[in-house]
Amino acid sequence: MPRTALQSDVTIQRYHTIKVISSRGLISTLFGPGFYIVMCLSLLAPSILIYSYLGSVRETGLASMSNLIGTPFSVWVSIWGLFLSISSSLAVSREKELGTIEELFYGPVGPTDYVLARYVEHLLVYLVALAVSVCYFSMVSLLTNFSMSGTFIPTLLLSIFSVSTMVAFGILVSVVASKTRSSLTLLLTVALIFLGLDLAQGFLLGHSLGDPVGALPFGMSVLGWIARLTRWVSPFSNLGMGMDAAARGDIRAYGIVLVHSAAYSCAMLWMAVNRLKRKGVRA
Repeated sequence: MPRTALQSDVTIQRYHTIKVISSRGLISTLFGPGFYIVMCLSLLAPSILIYSYLGSVRETGLASMSNLIGTPFSVWVSIWGLFLSISSSLAVSREKELGTIEELFYGPVGPTDYVLARYVEHLLVYLVALAVSVCYFSMVSLLTNFSMSGTFIPTLLLSIFSVSTMVAFGILVSVVASKTRSSLTLLLTVALIFLGLDLAQGFLLGHSLGDPVGALPFGMSVLGWIARLTRWVSPFSNLGMGMDAAARGDIRAYGIVLVHSAAYSCAMLWMAVNRLKRKGVRA
């Protein structure tokens, strides 16, 4: 058989494998209660924000605040991103513990097929949730007269890339960790560290301590630099950076965030695949 024909057969087989595994995972998620519980919780938090905005509008008589829909939507994206990051990590680590991955690898499924299938599965879950959220925020905009700003559509696209990085990161963590509990602990620890650094940077940028003395200015400077550097390492920072760029109308910075998100996802998936190939599923 010619090499091109053989490569074509392998590609078709891989596509079919990824399609079957991801479809089954998607259907299982949509028929489970977790999807709908997270959907309700993720819509509750933006609803509280929007209700507070309505109270401010009633008091002032005008909507003086900006991005009245975009900010609640970013909260919704953050909740789903964290959930899918945890979900992807637990799905892989749980199947490692049960030996399901090992059984799949004895068949036609390889590490690349499996990792990509889990990645596609969780992105599909997010796209379904995103469609629901667009309907919800459109109705909110219609009922409250809070117009969707020109950055809402770019934020929709950005959210897909941002959630992609979180899912890919969750898969890598699950492959590296040996047990389900250690996978969850590692993921939450890293998330809290990155979140803490982001909050620290926001505090330093938004507050002035007057005339600090001693080692405090140096410590603040170092913490600020660490926070700025880790924003490009953290899978949870791309959404904020992209929204800031879109709000400024900086197309170049927005594009850089998208490219960085895609490259980050590819790097995380590549490392997960290579980890499985080198160490196996029992490592």
